[in-house]
Amino acid sequence: MAQCARLARDTLVAAVALSRLASPVSAQTYHEFYGPPTPLVFDAKGARHWCLYGYYGPSRRRERGTDACRRPHETNFEMVVKMAITRSANGLLAQVIDAHGGMARWNEREKIEATIVSGGGFFPLKGVIQDSEPRRMTVWLHEERSSVLPYGAADQRTMFTPDRIVIEKLDGTLVAERRDPRDSFAGHQMNTPWDALHRAYFNGEALWTYLTTPFLLALDGVVVEEAEPWSEGNETWRVLRAHFPGSIETHSLIQDFFFDHGFRLRRHDYSVNIAGGFPASQLTSDYIVVDGIHLPTKRRAYTRGPGRRPILDMLMVSIDISEVGFT
Repeated sequence: MAQCARLARDTLVAAVALSRLASPVSAQTYHEFYGPPTPLVFDAKGARHWCLYGYYGPSRRRERGTDACRRPHETNFEMVVKMAITRSANGLLAQVIDAHGGMARWNEREKIEATIVSGGGFFPLKGVIQDSEPRRMTVWLHEERSSVLPYGAADQRTMFTPDRIVIEKLDGTLVAERRDPRDSFAGHQMNTPWDALHRAYFNGEALWTYLTTPFLLALDGVVVEEAEPWSEGNETWRVLRAHFPGSIETHSLIQDFFFDHGFRLRRHDYSVNIAGGFPASQLTSDYIVVDGIHLPTKRRAYTRGPGRRPILDMLMVSIDISEVGFT
């Protein structure tokens, strides 16, 4: 009875979400969500660019921290401003990582395993039923790889990597497979139905992102900047904006991570690009410490509305994490 009531509630949330998004939300650009990066640097001709973030012009990559990123007419002052902001972001990231246990301790581990229970209105939108049964999640810390079991049957699990999603028996027998799985989401909107491999991919990339945060922000190719601070009640949260390379499969290439005065993650903003790009805000809480690593065990993702504020009556995904261990 309780499970039926829970499914009915999640279905209602899904219906409300669709009604509030009468026109489908297409994958949005950085400028549409957040505006231009700050601070803007204008050169003598009025052209703007942001070498600081690893970009030159709209998309071309350059080596960071080298003159390859400088325009011929860019002043030394402009370069100094950008270097100062880089140091600020890196300083904040260092404090965040230290508050979560430190990089040395993280690098001593290979995997994290945890029991997860998930729900929310997002899954009925995709035509899949998310029950309240606990599942065991395994995430590799130093490569993008994850697995969840059971999946579809008691003797089945998933195996996610960026270029392949698999459902297999526990003895390795292949049940279903999809190569280049992100391509299968082309044209999807919030209510486009999913099959079992779509859902397995989402579980894999999402939980890999969550269970490796904030350490994934120090990965090669990830560029961080400190964005405008966020006021939440009587608190001020500092914000790290991460620009992810295309080689990392995650919700969106640009994501915001909000940290409180103790450098704990309180909120995570992103757009769900594999479901039409709708904006989401995920609130995190209930920290625990396992083998010296600090992590939140309660995650609640909501659609993000006006003023970049989560719409708290539109719970899209809930995740409760327990029985955490590192190897």
